[in-house]
Amino acid sequence: MRNLIFFSFLLLFSGSCKKEDDDMYDETLKYVKENMVFSCTEPKGISYFSGKMNGVDFCVSDGVDGYWSYIGTATETITLASNPTIELGVTKSHASFYSFYLYPPILDNWHGIFEEFKPYVFLYTPYIFDTITYSQKHYLDKFLKKGDLKLRKSWAEGKEDGFYLLIGWGCVMLPGYDFYKNQSVCPYIAANLSPSNGKQENTVFRISELEVEEQGEYIMYEVTFEISCDLYYDGAHGNDYFGRLEDGIYKLNFSIPSEE
Repeated sequence: MRNLIFFSFLLLFSGSCKKEDDDMYDETLKYVKENMVFSCTEPKGISYFSGKMNGVDFCVSDGVDGYWSYIGTATETITLASNPTIELGVTKSHASFYSFYLYPPILDNWHGIFEEFKPYVFLYTPYIFDTITYSQKHYLDKFLKKGDLKLRKSWAEGKEDGFYLLIGWGCVMLPGYDFYKNQSVCPYIAANLSPSNGKQENTVFRISELEVEEQGEYIMYEVTFEISCDLYYDGAHGNDYFGRLEDGIYKLNFSIPSEE
């Protein structure tokens, strides 16, 4: 598993894409939603996500079809809506968490966008609200527990006691990549899904397999998440219901240094 840092945050939420034209944005978003075709390439890699999206087989795997993975800690500084002004000398709320990403191939590294209609999968642990960013092992020991776990109720709430899952895909805003590729901005419109954007029934979210073994300078992890849940588009899209993920498996094989 590659421990690479990828900073193209505009891909995470389509609300961060530049809306040069509202009509074209809406047309592209409709195009993105209506033209996604889920599929699965076998055999899967050692780290992968698989399941059935509205009954259709779906999987993405590290090292297969150009997909790659990233694990690591991340931080977030939170400013209260009641006092959004950043003031010198005033410490805002600091949070950190652990993240597991499966990324598709890069279409355009200069603009920082993925290949079109290639889905990505992100899973975040609960947050730790503290001024300290801890070692990788600290987050893994704290949050990876065999058995049933919690999914976050919403993006904005429950960050301290729930995992957050996101599945998304997208394309360059119409009329398409060839139109924008030589411009300074190449807007990418994404459709993002999460169970944390609407009500849930018959949800399954657990770790069914957890193997941890120290080998010399590294700690080896083998983790299997099982996930079944309802999925909703993110808030930028009105939290519309997408459908059901069934028999979801997020299989992770990775290592971290035993001492950091």
